[in-house]
Amino acid sequence: MRPRLIAALGGALLLVLVALLFTLREGGELFAKPALPVAGPVSKTSPSADARVGSAPRPPPSLPPIPPRVVDDASDGLVDDSEAPPEEARLELRGCVVDSHGRPVADDDLVVAIPEDVDADVGADGCFVFTDLAPGRYLVVASLGRSRATAEGDAGGSVRLVLPGAGRLRGRVTDARGLAVRNFRVTAFNDDVMAGDEVARGDFDDPEGRFELPDVPAGRVRVTASSPGWTPVLGLAAVIEPERETWLDIRLTQGGRVVGTVVDGATRRALQATIAFDSSRAWRSGAGVAAQCDAEGRFSLGGVPPGIVSLRVEAGDHYTRLVGNVTVPESGESSPVDVALTPLPSDADAGLELGGIGATLAPDGRALGIAFLWPGSGGSEAGLAVGDAILAVDGVPVTELGLDGAMARIRGPEDTSVTLTIARGAAPPRSVLVWRKLVRS
Repeated sequence: MRPRLIAALGGALLLVLVALLFTLREGGELFAKPALPVAGPVSKTSPSADARVGSAPRPPPSLPPIPPRVVDDASDGLVDDSEAPPEEARLELRGCVVDSHGRPVADDDLVVAIPEDVDADVGADGCFVFTDLAPGRYLVVASLGRSRATAEGDAGGSVRLVLPGAGRLRGRVTDARGLAVRNFRVTAFNDDVMAGDEVARGDFDDPEGRFELPDVPAGRVRVTASSPGWTPVLGLAAVIEPERETWLDIRLTQGGRVVGTVVDGATRRALQATIAFDSSRAWRSGAGVAAQCDAEGRFSLGGVPPGIVSLRVEAGDHYTRLVGNVTVPESGESSPVDVALTPLPSDADAGLELGGIGATLAPDGRALGIAFLWPGSGGSEAGLAVGDAILAVDGVPVTELGLDGAMARIRGPEDTSVTLTIARGAAPPRSVLVWRKLVRS
């Protein structure tokens, strides 16, 4: 029995040596690292034949062929595996236009539009529909003649626009003695003293000085009247009622005159400059006035409304100058206004200069909003900021002054000051003293 035991042990030892030599030849490790545990259930099946020592490896099972991908030439070879976004739903916005009495407005000239150049077809009942709109909020505008209404609505919803009716404005234009002024122009603006739009205009030649504007949108309006040789009336208030007549008496006066001289600021030689009353509303309504300097540089400008105004002074090869805080009397001549214009550089075609707070101002509801401030300007040094609202100038509300009047008071000679009432956010309004400096562009 001992020989058989020795033979069995020898055979086992031979098998171990063979396995060891095979492992070393194949580059395996003599002492393999223990395997890390694998999450999930452990298989109970016996190892396959591929795991047996000395067996040939079996090729992996065949897989279905992968279809070729189509790559767009413009994609630089990159493949976008993301899914295409779902197509955005398109919606309708419906509505109706009614008059001030709630009655549908049915007129072939009625236009309903969205500012994005989208017009709607309006039915005989004043109703309309916008189609194929992306989700969002839209401003809808209805207009008929000079009447206009706006409303905001969401795509998928509806809006109602109330178009103000129209009334008739009649009246008479006379001089200070009550005598008729025969040739004149009457213009009506909507009641926005800061930036009113023209709503009606008429030129008249009537021996009795009578006028009639038949189609003025209902509501408060500001009326301007002008005639050659007379000082214009600017911003006369009136209330127009739908389908009714409003009477307005307008009196024109000769007013005062602004006198002065214009010279070259470098050489002091006289300039034959042009001097004009700087009023956007006056020029838009045809009531602007201008004068020319004589050979001695002297001017006399009539037809300027009494109060504090701005002048615009221009001469070739010089900066245009805006002169603010000019006081015009009810009659007679003003104090002399002497202007020195700055020559332009040789490489400049035009330029503008003025004494002011160094801010770009724009109408903002019932205030003047600061849209831009020049660095180093008087406004910047006083602590003003973009977004501030100017409510009053030297204690006078801008709603009383209007755009032109407020600008005339804010401007003025360099090294003088102006007191502004400023609103910023939710803070209480405060008074700010601002020194004027030269502003040039």
